[in-house]
Amino acid sequence: MYRKVEDTPRQAEDFELPFEGKLSQDNRWVIRAKLVPWDEFEEEYAKNFARDKLIIP
Repeated sequence: MYRKVEDTPRQAEDFELPFEGKLSQDNRWVIRAKLVPWDEFEEEYAKNFARDKLIIP
C-alpha cells in the first residue's frame, strides 16, 4: 500500500536527533539531500501501485 502525504516536507534542520542535537547545514548528507528531486522520485514510485489501492488523504 502506498500513501501520498500532502504535508509540508521536513527540512533537514528540523530533523530531531535522539540526543536533542541538530543536523549541521554543512553536513554532507544534508547538502546531498537538498540536491535530490524528491517530488519526481515520489511521482515515479507512486506509478508502481494500482490507482484504486492508493490512499490519498
